[in-house]
Amino acid sequence: MITQAHAGTRRGAFSLVEVVIALGVVSFALIAILGMILVGMTSLKDSVADTSTSLLALNVREALVGKPCVAGPLDPLYYDAGARLQGGTADSDSFYRVDVTLAPPNPAIAGSGMMVASVVITWPAGAAGEAGAQRFQTSFYVTPLTGPGWQALDTNSIPKIGL
Repeated sequence: MITQAHAGTRRGAFSLVEVVIALGVVSFALIAILGMILVGMTSLKDSVADTSTSLLALNVREALVGKPCVAGPLDPLYYDAGARLQGGTADSDSFYRVDVTLAPPNPAIAGSGMMVASVVITWPAGAAGEAGAQRFQTSFYVTPLTGPGWQALDTNSIPKIGL
């Protein structure tokens, strides 16, 4: 029984059941948010890899256009994680390995002097052919006209678009 002296001093409070329910709702929301963060991080990693490999393929195409080319595989090229050319030998900074194979085009355009360049980019560089390695593969036409050979690439070359 509430007496008149205590009637005015009662304060409202949450019951234990209400607190437990509120904690459950907040926990459920946090788990959903953390799951979305993981999906976002994976998407970010994939988009960076896609951008870098596209940049490398463009860089290889620009290096081949107008150069004398002979059908067959070229020496692999190695790039660091910032897509800067490291040269023809792998070292500790090498992240991407670029393999290029040149082939004559189909007979319909055989007299044009164009070659088909098949480019395979593998990363990390040391994992080529392993199960954990990621690959990007593309091909394009190049017109070998004049200029220095493929091996004369500048090892200090920086792509036109940096990361």
